[in-house]
Amino acid sequence: LYKKLTVGAGGLTRNDIEGLKTLLKSTKVDTYDAATGLFTGVLVEPGTFTIGKGDDTLFNIELSIVFPEQFNQTA
Repeated sequence: LYKKLTVGAGGLTRNDIEGLKTLLKSTKVDTYDAATGLFTGVLVEPGTFTIGKGDDTLFNIELSIVFPEQFNQTA
């Protein structure tokens, strides 16, 4: 099974939303793990990128990020 994380934010401007939309077309999206100091490639799960209107000028966003399968090996 793949790990999935759903994240959201509110109070975003139209420019914020336009910038975040580039995640959908990006050929590579990475997340940084501070514990290991490594970047890991992730995907925005199709169909989960939703934008809602908060008020007249601000927006809300929610999306799910899918982490690749990781293999853990113990001795």
